[in-house]
Amino acid sequence: YKKFVVNMDKTFSFARKRTKKYADLALMDQQQVQQPQRSRQFKQFFFADEVSADAGVDEESSKCPVQKIRNAIPTKFVNPSFIERLVHRGELNNEDISEIGAPLLMAGVDTTAYVMSWLYLNLASNPDVQTKLAEELHSVLKGADLTTVEQMDSLPYLRACIRESHRLTPPVPIQAKKLKQE
Repeated sequence: YKKFVVNMDKTFSFARKRTKKYADLALMDQQQVQQPQRSRQFKQFFFADEVSADAGVDEESSKCPVQKIRNAIPTKFVNPSFIERLVHRGELNNEDISEIGAPLLMAGVDTTAYVMSWLYLNLASNPDVQTKLAEELHSVLKGADLTTVEQMDSLPYLRACIRESHRLTPPVPIQAKKLKQE
């Protein structure tokens, strides 16, 4: 238990520092000029892909799902991140924002790890399902990484496995559901 507490404290401290630095950079960027480009320091700290975009890589044709989501979110700000939106609202100071960011990071990491761990365990417990999934992944991806929304859309069995695992082992201990009919 003591190791757990120490590790959680380290994670929380890391998340607070990282969020504070991000909020400080976003505030600095906002104060510099209300222009459509971020400062190079801000980009280098958080978005290495945008630094390469400055070197001639077309963001619109990027196959990165995160970039597609970033481009799809309507916002008047350059980056539609949660923290940057908080900075632009001006309702919280950067210390308050860093206190919000740490638990969000920890919750996201824990939930994702929990869901993925159960998916792997459920697949390992069902070798026939695991084999069928491996066949689908091999036939569609042919050994490549899953990097686009289109690829994910072409993997219905993977989506079904994730959903079924999530149904059998939800990320929260209690989910109150009510049946309309028995």
